[in-house]
Amino acid sequence: MENCMNKINFYIAGFIFILFSCGTTKNITGGKIQQLSIDELDTKIKENTFQFNTLTAKAKIDVSSESMNQSVNANIEMEKDKFIGISLRVLGIEGAKIYITPDSVKILDRINQKYYPRDFSYIEKLFSIKADFQTLQKLLLGDVIYFEGTKYPLVPDSCTCYEMVVQNGALKNTIKIFPSFDVMQMFVEDMQNKRTMMLTYDDYQNLKGQNFSFLRTIRIDAVEMYAVDMEFTSVTLNEPLNFTFPVNSKYEKVTD
Repeated sequence: MENCMNKINFYIAGFIFILFSCGTTKNITGGKIQQLSIDELDTKIKENTFQFNTLTAKAKIDVSSESMNQSVNANIEMEKDKFIGISLRVLGIEGAKIYITPDSVKILDRINQKYYPRDFSYIEKLFSIKADFQTLQKLLLGDVIYFEGTKYPLVPDSCTCYEMVVQNGALKNTIKIFPSFDVMQMFVEDMQNKRTMMLTYDDYQNLKGQNFSFLRTIRIDAVEMYAVDMEFTSVTLNEPLNFTFPVNSKYEKVTD
């Protein structure tokens, strides 16, 4: 059972941390850097928050760690501030289904017929990172995470992006922003526990008047080192959703 759960945990890693350099993103993120105060930049970033009611997407995910390598296909459905539903498939067979709400994380292991009801402390313990529903939703949308705290500007190492730091206690987020005010990169440091997470966003495409990153990379150095590459193959906004999460009464409920 432990090996099975480790594999399910591995699948989930590709979603919980969606997402080093300037990359090769399309020209829609380009433009001229303006002379902005830190407050003006803060406002521009918040105004650029991705807007949606529902989202349906398909993605290819490669996850690797010191103990495992896995490639999966994912079907994702989201309703704003209400739920994130994920179906993970390997070779066309659904191996796991995940249902995330603001107060719970529920996992179905289809292969071994097990049901794991959890809360967000499960994610925090698994990856040693602060996590909640809003953070996961922002990760999938490509919005800035860990954005609350004291903000101050950095002199960029090139003229192609804005740079800023957000400090909140021991948590430090160094952020690079494209001229379009889309996220280029975030480097999150937990200086107290010596953990880091690097997220890169690339291949921005226009999606009903908004820029959406179709290519994400994540590098996590915490309890274990993870590398995640996530490529969206299709994204649809504001269409009816079909996600369901029925739990078969024959599945074993695992609570510890």
